[in-house]
Amino acid sequence: LDILPAPAAPYADPGDPNRLRVLVEDARHLYDYIIIDTPTIFNHNSLMAILEAEKAFLVTTSDLPSLHLTRKAVNLTDNVGFPKDRLHVLMNRVDKRDGLGVASLEKLFNCGVYASFPNDYFSLDRVVTLGQPLGAETDLGKAIEGVSMRISGKASNKKNPAAAKELKPAFSGA
Repeated sequence: LDILPAPAAPYADPGDPNRLRVLVEDARHLYDYIIIDTPTIFNHNSLMAILEAEKAFLVTTSDLPSLHLTRKAVNLTDNVGFPKDRLHVLMNRVDKRDGLGVASLEKLFNCGVYASFPNDYFSLDRVVTLGQPLGAETDLGKAIEGVSMRISGKASNKKNPAAAKELKPAFSGA
């Protein structure tokens, strides 16, 4: 595992897209998986990174402003020609009381909802306080493990219900 951290201070200059393309291409030869965590898709570098991706995940929450921005982000990727089958939405901090269904969210986004992560502040607070990793015994841990397995192709939804496309405690902006 190698991590290339973000700069201490963000650059005002959007950067050279060719350098980003070369960096991603070189990394593809060295690693099985490359994860680029971008601040927002509306940033020039973020959009360039997504265009280079084999799969892109937009992370959102169920609050109205986030849902609106996610819909705008999906439309932007569509406008620049990013294939819909490579773009996925991850719902973060889902509360089963929200009553949001996958079908209604997919209709809103015009994009598939890949998975959802439960709102599990208690478990996160505990692991941060203790300085320990989140274990797979929590709902959030199970969901993260399930989505990781699904992304890597090591599990199917039938064998791992935590990775299923359900918006109940299952699994992680725009």
